[in-house]
Amino acid sequence: MKHKLNRRQFLGGLGSATAASTILNTSMLTSGLLWSKSAFSADADTKVLFVYIPDGAIPDRWHPSGSETNFTLPDVSSPLESVKEHCLFVNGLNMSNPGHNGYYQPLGNKNTTIDQYLSQTMGATTPFSSLHLGVVTEGHKLSRNSGQGVDYEDNPFNAFNRLFGNGAVTDIETSRSLSVLDTQLSSLNSMMSQLGTAERQRLEMHADSIRALEQRIQNASSNSQDASGCSAPIFNTGGFNGATDDASNFDAICDLQIDMIVMAFKCGLTRVGTFMMHNHQSNAFIPEANVNGSYHTSIHGMGADEYSKYRKYFSKKMARLIAELASATDSDGQSLLSNTIVAQVTDMADGRFHNGGNPPYMLAGGSKLIKAGHSIKASTDTKDILDTVAKAAGMDVGGSFPQYGSGPINQLLA
Repeated sequence: MKHKLNRRQFLGGLGSATAASTILNTSMLTSGLLWSKSAFSADADTKVLFVYIPDGAIPDRWHPSGSETNFTLPDVSSPLESVKEHCLFVNGLNMSNPGHNGYYQPLGNKNTTIDQYLSQTMGATTPFSSLHLGVVTEGHKLSRNSGQGVDYEDNPFNAFNRLFGNGAVTDIETSRSLSVLDTQLSSLNSMMSQLGTAERQRLEMHADSIRALEQRIQNASSNSQDASGCSAPIFNTGGFNGATDDASNFDAICDLQIDMIVMAFKCGLTRVGTFMMHNHQSNAFIPEANVNGSYHTSIHGMGADEYSKYRKYFSKKMARLIAELASATDSDGQSLLSNTIVAQVTDMADGRFHNGGNPPYMLAGGSKLIKAGHSIKASTDTKDILDTVAKAAGMDVGGSFPQYGSGPINQLLA
């Protein structure tokens, strides 16, 4: 069905969300097609990812020693040595409500957490406003929207199907999408003679975007590789086929979820993500951690060394995530990590005592966003980290965007 668009309606719709974005959300997404910002602009959007690692870490075994730019990582954070140049370690923070009773604190407050506000702003123009993945979270919910917990997807196969479908479309679906594009181009062409120079140039740019999108649909329908390398993504190359709710499979599930995050960001499906590595009760037994007991047991009863082994394991996973983001290419030709802010958060400092002094908070990402490759002391509340992330992402913190703490920590920003 072809729709008639008058000049005022059409130009008004170009202000905040393009007609092409509407097409993508209503037809491409339901067809299992992939979308990327590169179809519209050479500039890559900023992405934000919150990674929750439960139950803190022994501060002296996690925080670096040395100067701001010449520092040494102790044993628990030593796996991050390989991505050290991308990391910003924050020493001296204080968590005002640590422990299991402050479970929602890592992302803000109990009403609406920061990832949800970001999904309403940064995520407003992407097919998925936000992505919430977990590893054996057992129903625990780190995020809240208007007081209601947000579900996390622990099954990477379910997440893949939701995000990418089967990686291809049928001829009927392709034809339907292209017919909508043809309608848009026809409407654009009929308006050209009625517009002034500036408006005409703007519509010509929009027409170019639609033509580029048409090519992307044709590529996807033939299951070929598109400009961003996003069609028919390769997934589960290790052949994992175990239970996704079994903590003994934690390692494989975690790697698959990391791959999912990277693919979703790379393909422009979302700009906001949260990733839970288990939950605050932490009863997972992870063979790869080389501890004869669960994570929670290691904290309460097995001694500092066993607790630290588990926490070092999580640092290895964090290093893998950062490395994968750094090796992927964004739509502007730069690394995906250069346009991403990763915030590692937790619910307490030293898990043995459930205290809040000097918890293991860290940022990672592009040097144009944060002071990557630094270790900085910031004696303030952990909620100020949330304000810092929001400001680095371009939000008007304390203005149109809510402020969670006393404001951004400017010394952490690029």
